[in-house]
Amino acid sequence: MLPILECARCGEIIIYTESGTLPGYKNCKCGALQTTLTAAGYVTISVDPSEYKISWPEEEE
Repeated sequence: MLPILECARCGEIIIYTESGTLPGYKNCKCGALQTTLTAAGYVTISVDPSEYKISWPEEEE
C-alpha cells in the first residue's frame, strides 16, 4: 500500500497508485515536496516531516 502525501505549503496532494505507476519522481507545484517511487515499490521523500502530511488509503473490503 502506497501513501497519500500532501504538501504543507501549497496543499497539493500526491497519490501513488498500486497499479500503473512507473518508478520515477513526483513533486508538488511549489517544489517543497519531492518524492520518488523506487523500482522496488517504495516511496522516498526528500523533505523534513513537518513539510508534508501523510495518510493511507482506506482498506477496500
